[in-house]
Amino acid sequence: MYAQVELSILKEEFWSAKPRSEIQLFEEWGLSRAPQEVGYVVAFDGMRNVRSVVEVARGSHGTMDIHVPSVLRAVLVCGGERFTFVHTHPTGNAVPSPADFESTRKIANAAAACGLILEDHLILTPKKDVYTSFVEEGIYVAPDYNEGFQVSVDREGNILGYDPLRRLA
Repeated sequence: MYAQVELSILKEEFWSAKPRSEIQLFEEWGLSRAPQEVGYVVAFDGMRNVRSVVEVARGSHGTMDIHVPSVLRAVLVCGGERFTFVHTHPTGNAVPSPADFESTRKIANAAAACGLILEDHLILTPKKDVYTSFVEEGIYVAPDYNEGFQVSVDREGNILGYDPLRRLA
């Protein structure tokens, strides 16, 4: 379905300054210049070593459907524990859309239910240094399982008591 990106050039120290390192990698590989929206998962183990970078969605010039199970599968298959969701805005506008906020909420809640940690959602553009990090902007707060984070689920499977977005679009 989607190809796994070659990881042979990655070095552990490259990933130490987050999220700039993910942005730099995607710019170097040219992945932020796709003519349509593309979604990727950068999966890490518990020590934040890169396990994989996988394309999980591809859309049109202005929209992309994200299949949440495909995102989580990309993390679980490689033995990841935490991940960053990265997607492109080929328009050059890095402002998150309402759909970006909703997809972050869905991915974060599903990840939490599986014991995974969504660390950040990055929106990259073809323009150098034009991006949005949901964490840097204070939009998203990742759960801290070391602080006793617990997930409550209602009868429909919705996560209760955890709203990963600090503010809405």
